[in-house]
Amino acid sequence: MFWDGIAYDYGLTRDPETDAEDRRVQDAIFEALVQILGLDSLTCQRAALHGLGHLRHHETAKAIKKFLARNPDLSGKDRAYAHACASGTMQ
Repeated sequence: MFWDGIAYDYGLTRDPETDAEDRRVQDAIFEALVQILGLDSLTCQRAALHGLGHLRHHETAKAIKKFLARNPDLSGKDRAYAHACASGTMQ
């Protein structure tokens, strides 16, 4: 997946807490992934959830909670996956 390497890098190997440039890039990635969550495509939404899980942005759980509230008809499997992404424990 496109977001795997990029989001993973800015979630684990960069330091957005102390490096302003890393924070700026992480925030931009986060905003892009949140916009993708709003698309009418379950495939795109799943990819965005996965990227958010790797990114570990401080607003990830909040964004995924909003996504779940807007999509009450998601399957149990997709809801469980979203929760796993929110906590960074997805596979």
